[in-house]
Amino acid sequence: MNDDLQLLRRYAEEGSEPAFSELVARHIDLVYTAALRQVAGDTHLAQDVTQTVFADFARKARALSGRVVLTGWLFQATRYAAAKAVRAERRRLNREREAVVMQEPSTGTDANWEQLSPVLDEAVARLGAKDRDAVLLRYFERKELRAVGDALGTSEEAARKRVTRALERLRRYLTGRGVTLSAATLASALTGSAVQAAPAALVGTISTAVFAGAAATAAGSTFNLLNLMSMTKFKAGLLSAAVVVGAGTPAVVQQRSLSRLRAENQQLREQWHRLEPFREGNQQLAGLRVDVDELERLRKEVTELHRLRAEVARLRREKEEAARLQAENTRSNEHTKTLGAHQPQTEAALKNACETNLRMLEGAKDQWALENRRGTGSEVKGEEISPYLKGGFEDIRCPSGGQYTIARIGEPSSCSIHGALHSSLTPEELAAIQQHFNDRLKVLPLIQFQDAPLHDVIHTLARQANLNLVFDPEVAPRLGTLDSSLTLTIRLENLTAEEALKAILSTNNLRLVETPGPTWKRGEDIGQWAGDVVGITRK
Repeated sequence: MNDDLQLLRRYAEEGSEPAFSELVARHIDLVYTAALRQVAGDTHLAQDVTQTVFADFARKARALSGRVVLTGWLFQATRYAAAKAVRAERRRLNREREAVVMQEPSTGTDANWEQLSPVLDEAVARLGAKDRDAVLLRYFERKELRAVGDALGTSEEAARKRVTRALERLRRYLTGRGVTLSAATLASALTGSAVQAAPAALVGTISTAVFAGAAATAAGSTFNLLNLMSMTKFKAGLLSAAVVVGAGTPAVVQQRSLSRLRAENQQLREQWHRLEPFREGNQQLAGLRVDVDELERLRKEVTELHRLRAEVARLRREKEEAARLQAENTRSNEHTKTLGAHQPQTEAALKNACETNLRMLEGAKDQWALENRRGTGSEVKGEEISPYLKGGFEDIRCPSGGQYTIARIGEPSSCSIHGALHSSLTPEELAAIQQHFNDRLKVLPLIQFQDAPLHDVIHTLARQANLNLVFDPEVAPRLGTLDSSLTLTIRLENLTAEEALKAILSTNNLRLVETPGPTWKRGEDIGQWAGDVVGITRK
């Protein structure tokens, strides 16, 4: 695909400023030089024409993205824009003689180029579209024949033949206009002088003007682009008036020019003031959008704060319980050491001391499970329960020299010599104790909400209880969406999330149903997670 078309499509589809700037840099010399020739060397007017062409180019980018050769379109657009600019300039000056003619030094200094320059653009425009594209790419863009063929969709040899035929047609037309040149001389003149370098700062000026115009159009006004595009003409008119005075132009011409400039300046100021209310409205809309986002962020922070407070209270209680168990373990360990120092170490005493150590390990496991919310079957390592043992796990040693094996949560640890702790409980009783331990992990020490929306309270507790809620159509309008008028302030202690949810629903004349109806629906702003589906309806 043509590289120019890739850049144009990036700009048309993505609004890429670098892509458009690259296109301007590639083709600005061609456009500027063609404009300079057609406006009789007026560099300011040529710059205005160049800006107009590239502004139209940006505005029609989406329609032009399917063209094979952009150079031909730019050349024709330059001719039309230059003709329009010349007519406007003549009307504006009332056919007065131009005061300033600022021409770039001509790079073609021979007589051939002086003959060719006035009629070149008209001659090129007379060619057919494909021949014109071939001449512009070869001599104006100075591309190799292979690149010309790629742009035209042909081979290098076919491009060479097309360029030769087009050059011959161009030469015949020029001969009819009184410019007699051979094909070789014409090719040499075009290669050396057809394109001149545009002012270095003009690329940045055009890119800035076009993107400023695009931003203004998005806001509903094209004034900024027209204002920027008119600045060069305004400065040129002001400079022209000054030179006319210095050259002795009659005072009447000077006065007319100054009056016209003042009128144009006043019109620009009036347009600027008319746009001021729109700018203020845009700023107010931006402020409202920021306020809505800030309100949503604060609401989420309040909900998170309530959750963190409840979590802190729970951790504080569990820490106190762990400290109590640690103190009991310490006293038991010290008692065991005292007995070992003053009594004979019989086999029974050694076994009792080992069982005491195993009980300390079991207590440390329970503390670790409570604090880390681990249930039955969770694996635990010695270094993990070491903080819950006085002196750490390394100080817990079997008096007979055995090695301790730490079992999973809910299973007894064992000694390599004395075995595991013996329990007088039946398997059913042990299972009930383990279930009670797991249920204890679900109990929340503190559940507190302060002026929280009832909608948020219900869905927060449902998610903690792993319940997916659907609503009876009778209560869905009230609870299925966020309603800030329904708020709740409550404090509950030592309840599971499901128990707290049932209590809150009961105080609002509602209840949970394990088998929802087929027409019951989920809230629009609530996601779905793993868990049972339950319904909410009236009592």
